Amino acid sequence: MYKVYILECSDWSFYTWITNDLEKRLKQHNWELKWWAKYTRWRRPIELVYLESIENKSLALKREIEIKKLTKKQKLNLINKNLKIMEKFKNREDYEKNKKYMTKNNCPFCLSNFKNTHKILFESKYWSVIEALYPYFDEKWHLLVIPKRHKEFTASLSKVELWGFKEVEKFMQEYFEWKDYFSFIRQAKWNKSVEHLHYHYLPWKPASRVIDWEKYFKVKK
Repeated sequence: MYKVYILECSDWSFYTWITNDLEKRLKQHNWELKWWAKYTRWRRPIELVYLESIENKSLALKREIEIKKLTKKQKLNLINKNLKIMEKFKNREDYEKNKKYMTKNNCPFCLSNFKNTHKILFESKYWSVIEALYPYFDEKWHLLVIPKRHKEFTASLSKVELWGFKEVEKFMQEYFEWKDYFSFIRQAKWNKSVEHLHYHYLPWKPASRVIDWEKYFKVKK
């Protein structure tokens, strides 16, 4: 899998390239590793502002050329569109009506401004706990737990990621204090809006093994 990315440099110029190892490449751009990129060497610090995942190198190169041909204004529009994916809905109802399935190419949890658009309550090496932007029934206690790697299923997580989840659960126990709480996850794509694996945590507890949202809403009221 290749990544087509855009960096914003300290002189406000944009740098577009492809890589199959984004973490290593960003370290090179930031002069943390040998063989740094010549263009960004004197334009640090840099910020990752756009990212696309593409299946093979030839398609990635084609997309890189397309982006490089864009004017600066067109690049800004492309970046802004990507950064505001999760900022355009009024509430949960509006989100449910207009949501589109978001994959690795436009994942809201993988964007460079993730920490600016979401309130992070807890963070570890492998996990982040955030407040849901569009909580069920405007429930202020609705939290999402997200692995830092883009994975679609729990079965795809590594042993260290699963082991690290103990820290998340410890945080949840402290966060909800005396309240009962429950969690759920959609493993199938049905009614799922974001491909990136995420666990929902809500206060109280479901009335049955299968969550009946209508019943939950009535009980909460």
